[in-house]
Amino acid sequence: DHAQHAVSRAGRVPAAREALGLVLYRTGEYAEALREFRTARRLSGSDHLLPYMVDCERGLGRPARALELLGSPEARQLGQEEQVELLIVGSGIRRDMGQPQAAVLALQGQVDKVGNKPWAARVWYAYADALLEVGRAAGEPAVQRRGVDVGRVGAAGDNAAMESFFATLQKNVLDRRRWTTRNELRLAIIHWIERT
Repeated sequence: DHAQHAVSRAGRVPAAREALGLVLYRTGEYAEALREFRTARRLSGSDHLLPYMVDCERGLGRPARALELLGSPEARQLGQEEQVELLIVGSGIRRDMGQPQAAVLALQGQVDKVGNKPWAARVWYAYADALLEVGRAAGEPAVQRRGVDVGRVGAAGDNAAMESFFATLQKNVLDRRRWTTRNELRLAIIHWIERT
């Protein structure tokens, strides 16, 4: 509700559209999230939301469109963190398409390169998940060395950028003081989004 209200008051502010897109993405409303991400991209001129857009296409059951975006010239121009997110989503797309070996290959080259980067755990997790699907997780040294838990890839709540956004919101707004009413908090969130 808060993100939608922010968009109604600041619809031409890319951060407001991105925030609403992230909320919709997290709740699995991929068509609406994709619309907001496209609008934020158009308003800001930034392609940093492409990993989310690719995953929305995946969530909508459109793997061909997702792979097309994944291979776009704009995707190749992204920074390292966004490139890694695209690899993770691409691996999930291949698994969805019944190509588990291609999913493994999509991540294989990154597993030993990520080191202690903030996204390392997500790469190991996705790689372990893909390996499990092809029956290799138990004996894979790269996975064993890191003690990776195996689970689902592509879950909306399992996104580092989303978690980062809400952690920043928590730190910069929610934890600053005690809020007496929901409306007061809502207005503070809107004000913060408009300034960001």
